[in-house]
Amino acid sequence: MALKKIIFLLLSLSLFTACKNRVQKSYEFINEYNDAAPLLKSNLIYRTTAKIIGEKILEEVIIEIDYDLNLKKADCETNVGVKMLPKTISYALIQDEAGDLINEGAVINLTFRSLDNYILNKITLDKKKMNQLLSENQTHVSDDYDFSSGKNPELVKILANLNRSLPIENETDKTKLLKLKLDRYNNIICITEAPEDFAQALKNPGTISYLKETVQRSNNGKIFENLKESYGVSKIIYRYQNSKGELLGDISFD
Repeated sequence: MALKKIIFLLLSLSLFTACKNRVQKSYEFINEYNDAAPLLKSNLIYRTTAKIIGEKILEEVIIEIDYDLNLKKADCETNVGVKMLPKTISYALIQDEAGDLINEGAVINLTFRSLDNYILNKITLDKKKMNQLLSENQTHVSDDYDFSSGKNPELVKILANLNRSLPIENETDKTKLLKLKLDRYNNIICITEAPEDFAQALKNPGTISYLKETVQRSNNGKIFENLKESYGVSKIIYRYQNSKGELLGDISFD
C-alpha cells in the first residue's frame, strides 16, 4: 500500500511540474514578445503588447495579445493590409513558439483595435483553431518561386503566409487580390481580379498615373517600399485579370 502511495505522489508531482513548466514557458514567451514588440511596429501597427490573464494549475494558460493599429475604423474597413493582418499573424504565431504553447494547452486571444479604439477583429487560438488553420487549403509554392537561385528565402515565406489570407476584396474599386507571386527577376506580382471595364481604364495614361499615386500614398504603398528596401525587390507589379482569368493589363511600380 505504501508503495502505491509513493507512485501516486510521484505521478502527481510530475503532473504539477509539467503545469508549472507550461506557465514558465508562457511567461518566457510573453517577455520575449514584449521585448521584440518595438520591432513589430509598422505602418499598420503602432503598438502590440502581450500579457497572461489566466494561469491556474491544471487549467489552461490564457495569453492575450493586443494589436493597436495606425488607422481609424473607416480606413481599416477599406485597407487590404488590415484585412490580411489577423490571419497572417495567426499563421505566424502557430508556426513559432506560440504553436508549442497551444499544443501544451495554452490559449492565445488576439484583439485588433483601430486608432479610434474600435475592436476590428478577435481571434482565439486554441488547439482546435490551430488544427483548423493548419488543415485549411494552403497556398503551395509554385514554379513562380525560384528556389534554385537561393534568392530571398525569407521573402518566399512571407509571401506564402500572406497568400493564406487571400483572396481579399477592395470594396472601393471592386478589385480582388487573389495571389502574390515572386518571379525569377525578383518582382512581386499581385494577381488581381478586376471588372471588365478596367481593361479600358488601363489604356488611359491619366488613369494609370492616378492609380499609381493612390497606391503609393496608401499604407500598401509604404509596405511595398519596405519590401523593396529590406528584400531587394525589383518591382511591384499589379496584374489585373477578369473573372475568367484573362489578362486585362499590368501596372508596374519601380
